[in-house]
Amino acid sequence: MTKLIFQETISLIKWVLFFLCIMFIFRLLFGYVCEVNGASMNPTLADEDRLIVSRVPYYLHNPERFDVIVFKSQDGRDFVKRVIGLPGDTIRYENDQLYINEQAMDEPFLEKIKSQFREPFTSDFVFGDKGNESIIPEGYIFVLGDNRQNSMDSREFGLVPLDSIQGKALTRLAPFDKLVWNVSEVTYAETE
Repeated sequence: MTKLIFQETISLIKWVLFFLCIMFIFRLLFGYVCEVNGASMNPTLADEDRLIVSRVPYYLHNPERFDVIVFKSQDGRDFVKRVIGLPGDTIRYENDQLYINEQAMDEPFLEKIKSQFREPFTSDFVFGDKGNESIIPEGYIFVLGDNRQNSMDSREFGLVPLDSIQGKALTRLAPFDKLVWNVSEVTYAETE
């Protein structure tokens, strides 16, 4: 009887270890659920929204402009921000207009919210005006929160190394009444 209980216990332990290995591999390859902390991505994403974050897109290619990503900060926290500048880019904001490589760029995810402000939604700045290089070097990206007036982002902490990126935010799971399949394409109108 004791031998049978021992064998069943060993069998159960093997199944639990197998399940844990499968879950670890799934998380490593495909992604995980991440919670947004803070208001830096308002109105696109709100505090405590839950996102599915996938590593797969960045196994195939580097982040693309305007992707919403999750990355590890230097102190180990997960940050959710939007990719604005890529390696080789110059960036500046003037009169609430984004210029990348001296070409004006539309930010459709901010259009409605920007129209509600009298003053500029994004303050004027030039990447490199704090003594940094003026061109984003290889291996780095420039990120901003969509809540430009209340976001700690590359304007504060500088460039984000590509190897600190945890994945691309794909889907907003919760709150369920605001389910969105492609977070990077959410506009302000879809958050109301």
